[in-house]
Amino acid sequence: MLRRLREIVQQGPADVQIGKKGIYEGVLKEIDRRLKEKGVVKVRILKSALKVEKMDRKSFAKKVAELLNATLLDVRGRTFVLYRHEDFVKAVEEGRIGDNLLTRLLEGGGGRGGYGHGSRSTRRPSHQEGS
Repeated sequence: MLRRLREIVQQGPADVQIGKKGIYEGVLKEIDRRLKEKGVVKVRILKSALKVEKMDRKSFAKKVAELLNATLLDVRGRTFVLYRHEDFVKAVEEGRIGDNLLTRLLEGGGGRGGYGHGSRSTRRPSHQEGS
């Protein structure tokens, strides 16, 4: 189930961005708040944060996970996914996780179509001249 959750979360936009201030109390509080709310959060590291902290992206993600007592599910590029089991279970029980996400998790359906990606064609209709 964690693998499926990671796949689904990776498809959506980042919930939090860490910028030029790097890892500081304010951004940690925001990530923690979102973990408590949903149990899972997607974080994007801006290049400036990596320069400030003088770390590679994987070490950066591991440090944030450790500071927040969360599990690091995935690192792809400068984006990573954090998960906190007890908060996720509580969010599901209290109905704070959307039905769409739960359905996709429990039934394994949905493929790559969720969160607005891939479900609509971006091609414009062709207009034929001289008809």
